[in-house]
Amino acid sequence: MIGLVLLSAFQAQGEPPLSSVFELPLEHLPAADPLSFPETLETATLETATLETATLETATLETGTLEEEELATWLFEPREQRVSGSDDAAAFPDSVTEHSPDTDFQTSLASSRRIIDATPESIKLITDIDHHSGDLLPNWPALRLGGWFAQGFTGNINRPSNGLNRPVVFNDLANKFALHQAYLHARTNLYNDDDDWNVTAGLDASYGYDSQYLTVPGLERHQDGTRKFNSEDSDYGISFPQLFLELRSELWGHPISLKLGRFLSLTSSESLAAPANALYSHSYSFAYANPFTQAGALASYQTGARTTWFLGYNQGWDNWRGSSSQWGILPGVAFRDAADKQEFRFFAHVGEDLTNALTNSAPITGSRKSFHVTYRRSLHRRLRYVVDAVTGSQQDAVIVVHPATSQISFRAARWYGLAQYLHWTASDRTQASLRVEWFRDADHSRIGTPVEFDPGGLVLNGGDYFGMTAGCQTELFSNVLFRPEIRWDWSNTRGSGTVPGGDPSVRAFGDRTDADQLTLAADLIIQY
Repeated sequence: MIGLVLLSAFQAQGEPPLSSVFELPLEHLPAADPLSFPETLETATLETATLETATLETATLETGTLEEEELATWLFEPREQRVSGSDDAAAFPDSVTEHSPDTDFQTSLASSRRIIDATPESIKLITDIDHHSGDLLPNWPALRLGGWFAQGFTGNINRPSNGLNRPVVFNDLANKFALHQAYLHARTNLYNDDDDWNVTAGLDASYGYDSQYLTVPGLERHQDGTRKFNSEDSDYGISFPQLFLELRSELWGHPISLKLGRFLSLTSSESLAAPANALYSHSYSFAYANPFTQAGALASYQTGARTTWFLGYNQGWDNWRGSSSQWGILPGVAFRDAADKQEFRFFAHVGEDLTNALTNSAPITGSRKSFHVTYRRSLHRRLRYVVDAVTGSQQDAVIVVHPATSQISFRAARWYGLAQYLHWTASDRTQASLRVEWFRDADHSRIGTPVEFDPGGLVLNGGDYFGMTAGCQTELFSNVLFRPEIRWDWSNTRGSGTVPGGDPSVRAFGDRTDADQLTLAADLIIQY
């Protein structure tokens, strides 16, 4: 019996689960031709993943930081300013001003409920979760509490028999209501010296459907991927997306910061924080080609009013403390032009991370490299364009089966993605957004089944995923956000008939039956 496990080890460690579309049951493989494996490989069953785990995240840094907070002002108008008919409404600050977290807090709090800013939240360079909620303890400034409830419904015209919209994730429940995030964040200043150092502690906790994508080994999960305190039988659970200490000071007259612990990733313009996104659903690039959270250290240094440098060391993608030796280095840079009409940022992640293969019931690691670019341009006082581009590769991520020699080997996998956004600010309470995206999972290592037969080829053909999403977000009340959308997805991914047990009728959507899907969705976010 073939001893391959296509249970994505990343997914077990906190990435989106492989779609059940791509399961390749063991019984479809010829039992008469068993393969012997090297001693280092354990015989197991061939299964493709639908681990319910996987974590998601995106970058969030905390209120009142010097370099991060100042950098964020490049991308959106002052929070006190509403959209108006004048050209000045789309103007960006001409300079960056230093503020201490304490003096900025009341201003930030007063404006934090203005969830519709002139610039869509999804294109902010640094998304500070504190800006997307109020303060539950206004008379106790030493501890700042806030958060939101995010709940939604996604209708799927295809009515998949498994009840899932996958490989679209997060809002992947078809024709069902989901409580995505009951989110609470806490911040407190442990030490504050305006002339020297400022130390802040942060903790975020979330309960809901999204938590299944946010739990990681060593924190909410055991090192083998099993859950610590969340039920294995429920899609809902508790997660802790952020748990950190942040130190801020100045070096040679420029702001510098160091964040230690677990924090949201900076590599995408989309965010884990529900109120920070212009659209309800997420792109493929965000879900499958970006780390959601990282644990380790991240330093940032602002060398001028327009340029900030980043350097981090972490435990790999979506990992707190796993059973394998994962590590990663994250360098990055962000800058804007003198007219504040364009912004560019670049991050690279290089290190050792989990692949989609298991040996001796332990995950295999391989060298992973990924490069992330975000470009933002103001086209009009009410219209902005954003593009996210990502490319990545990993060694030993595809399992190659050699039936003639009864052996297996491994080879590298590659992936690419491009997501483009147009954001139109229609009024001070409503903005419309359009996202057009393409994701290429060239070797099916991110979404599909990373197995190749020699001869015979990959168990799946194709690998291109296209999506188009149109939606709007409306501020119904000062702390209530409503986001309806319509989304169409298409993929040329299909099963191969040239491999043992291959099924050419397999498709990407509709529980393996459809090449496309149309969904109508809406969510409601209540901030507190």
